[in-house]
Amino acid sequence: MIGNKLIIHFAALPSTQTESPSFCQAFILADHTYKIPTHTRLDEILIPAQEVAILKTVLGRLGDEQNLTTSFDGGTKNDEAYFTIHISNMKRHVYLLEVRYMMDDTHTVQWIRGLVKAWIEKIGSEPTASRLPNICHHLNNTSKDIVKLKFFDVPIKIIRSSLKTFSKSHPAKSALKVARHQKQTGPGLEATGKTHFVTLTLSAISVHRTLPALQQVFSTPQNLDFEYKEYFQPANHKLKAHKFKDDLE
Repeated sequence: MIGNKLIIHFAALPSTQTESPSFCQAFILADHTYKIPTHTRLDEILIPAQEVAILKTVLGRLGDEQNLTTSFDGGTKNDEAYFTIHISNMKRHVYLLEVRYMMDDTHTVQWIRGLVKAWIEKIGSEPTASRLPNICHHLNNTSKDIVKLKFFDVPIKIIRSSLKTFSKSHPAKSALKVARHQKQTGPGLEATGKTHFVTLTLSAISVHRTLPALQQVFSTPQNLDFEYKEYFQPANHKLKAHKFKDDLE
């Protein structure tokens, strides 16, 4: 028996589904007196009204807080560019305030400034918002500059080659999985990516973390085609292996 109160959550369904027989039947089981709105009423009246009500509640809540952070990011969907505006508070709650499709606009500094500033002013610029540099991108750029130093050329070549070998070779991947389990080294290797921050540094950390398992893989007789095997011998046996371990640290 369904109780007197029923909340139905659904997502990623087109509003036209509200007029389908199966959807209507679900509501009839709950309350045969309830009249399901048409998809036109949902799209043009109910959903926009709920959006306005939620936004009003969020802005009122944020207006009472301090040390808020405004962030924006760009993306594409179906070849259409858009920007999102988020506000986060000190409790790490994040609120999506707007998704702005760019149409024919060019995302210049002035365009982005106007987009972000409008929301800051709606909430109240003082004391709830501060102008902060994009710390994540600045630190990422610093990291990229550091790893370009000649000092890191050899370690980076070894790291990249290791990641390639253990992502492309099934025997190598299988052997490393067994060794990681035996050595209890934790998460595996992390490949370098194009969009992640300090990605090469994170990959180096993953190689350092997995080093005992990698050494075990290369200490057993296997036909793994890898030109840097000597760097993965026990550090007390090979000078190159000892230096590589120091470089990772």
